[in-house]
Amino acid sequence: MKKIISILIALMLAVALAIPAFAVSGRVSLSTSASTLYGGDTFTVTASLSSSDEIALGTVVLSYDSSVFEMTGGACHVANTSIGKVISEQKVGTFMLSGDPQVISGKIFTFYMKVKDGAAVGNYTISSTASIGVDNGESISSGSVSITVSCHHSYGAWVEGDGVCQQTCVNCGDVKTAQHDWKKGANSVDATCKEDGTHYFTCNLCGAEKSEVDPKHDNHTFGNLTAVNENEHKDTCSVCQKDITEKHTWNSGKITKPATCKEEGVKTYTCTGCKYSYTEEIPLSTTHTWSKWAKVDADTHSRSCTVCELEETGNHGYKTSWSKDSKEHWHECSDCKDKIDVEAHIPGAEATETTPQTCKVCKYVIKAALGHTHDYAQQWTTDELGHWYTCSGCEEKGEYADHDFENGCDPDCSVCGYAREAGHSFGAEWVTDSENHWHTCTGCTEVEGKEAHTPGAEATETTAQTCTVCGYEIAPALGVQETEPAATEPIQIDVVEKDEFPWWVVVIAVVVIGGVAIVLLKKKK
Repeated sequence: MKKIISILIALMLAVALAIPAFAVSGRVSLSTSASTLYGGDTFTVTASLSSSDEIALGTVVLSYDSSVFEMTGGACHVANTSIGKVISEQKVGTFMLSGDPQVISGKIFTFYMKVKDGAAVGNYTISSTASIGVDNGESISSGSVSITVSCHHSYGAWVEGDGVCQQTCVNCGDVKTAQHDWKKGANSVDATCKEDGTHYFTCNLCGAEKSEVDPKHDNHTFGNLTAVNENEHKDTCSVCQKDITEKHTWNSGKITKPATCKEEGVKTYTCTGCKYSYTEEIPLSTTHTWSKWAKVDADTHSRSCTVCELEETGNHGYKTSWSKDSKEHWHECSDCKDKIDVEAHIPGAEATETTPQTCKVCKYVIKAALGHTHDYAQQWTTDELGHWYTCSGCEEKGEYADHDFENGCDPDCSVCGYAREAGHSFGAEWVTDSENHWHTCTGCTEVEGKEAHTPGAEATETTAQTCTVCGYEIAPALGVQETEPAATEPIQIDVVEKDEFPWWVVVIAVVVIGGVAIVLLKKKK
């Protein structure tokens, strides 16, 4: 079939070359379904025509690198064609209308393409040449698309490159680089203040090795200060034996012997580095440690320092307020506690319920107030909330409690007999069972208006039978009754098989129609 169509296209082109052509203005442009692809990927290239002239036939030929791409097929999108075909072996799409020429604008061919396995990575161009016209066609402006063929990289192990780490793709040879990731080795030797060191490094990626000199430094290892004199101390580096001499660094001092009123004290200052120390004298303290005051005579008392034995004498200082105990009262010296004006309490009036008996002089409470003894009545005192017994002497409420009613409708308290206004309050909603309906009191269980249900209309398929008074459902709706479905006869479907249409008839029809079309076109001119 493909060979026959190719022969027909060749005949059409040969005939077209012998007939004068009309100029056609327009352009064929290309577009692609993907611009970045990998080996084995499939994609499409679409040819679109932009023209306002009437057209009867046309061809579009693709040009591309056959080592990279291959055409697997295609489709023609021009309507009313006697020939409309994409021939992948010839990289061509061609069409011829079966009727009069017409204006064609839009997508005319789709070429099915594939990137060959193992195709070289790179940037490629697929271009086209187009011949469009009424008789033999003429070359018009055509387009191209750019395709980038990439690789699903599979990089090998890192190896040492020119100052960097390298990986190479086993598929396309692409090289990827990275900076070395150096790790300091355990065999490295650090520099000291005496000599250089050496640091050894290994790259964590590619295994490359290098070494670097670590120059010696001035960071000495000191830590064994010794005093040279009262002003300086010396330290020697344990590595290179270099000596340094510095002034002492004194702390703020510590009192190692406190001063008293009898002896001077001592404060010691110490170097924070070498611990060398010196001392300073602390003057005598002016603060004495006194014993308690002791009475000397009626006018004076004395005390002495327990450290330096210094004695001090002073006059009594008696308080103006009375000091007292359970038997007597007196005026007391605030220092030595000496007593004067000592005498027994002088009782005042006898104690009452609210007033204690006190000393007439110092107000000491000899006997406390007697307090009140409640005398409760035997009859209940009530109000609308509760009941209690009342004390005849102070109106104290004894044994107070809320009233106790049996329920919300009970008028009398069961404890004190208090009577309140109460009555039943029947709810508006019906209470029902299978036989009766009634109203119930909201405060108790009292029932009102209990009577048998009054049946309404008999139940139907869709409506229940209910009580006409309370709405209680006496009998449910009957529901839809099931019936036997009527028998139906099976439907007879006749199946007519379609005969295969001979392909050679199509070929003969195409040749005849093509010839007639050419003759008609020549006559028009």
